[in-house]
Amino acid sequence: MANIILIYTTDPWHSFASRELVAVATTEKQRDKLVKKYLRDNLAYGKPDKALRDKALKQIQDMGQTQCLTESCDLEIDTEAYDTNVIL
Repeated sequence: MANIILIYTTDPWHSFASRELVAVATTEKQRDKLVKKYLRDNLAYGKPDKALRDKALKQIQDMGQTQCLTESCDLEIDTEAYDTNVIL
C-alpha cells in the first residue's frame, strides 16, 4: 500500500482555513527532507540553525505538527498521512 504525506504551513492555532499546502512526500524520510528544505528556504529571518530544524523534525515525528516553532509562533507546520490505492 502506498502512502502520501501532505505538508502544510498554518497559523499558530493550526486552523484549517489557514492551511497552505507546501509539499507532498511519499515517505517519512522524504517528509523530513522537505521540511528541512522548506525551513531553510522560507524563514523570513534567514537560515534556521540546526537546533530549530531538529526541534521542528522532533515535533513533527512525535505529533505530526510543530508547536510554537519560532519565538513569535509565526511559522507552524502540519502533516497528514494518507494511504493511497484503497477503497474508503
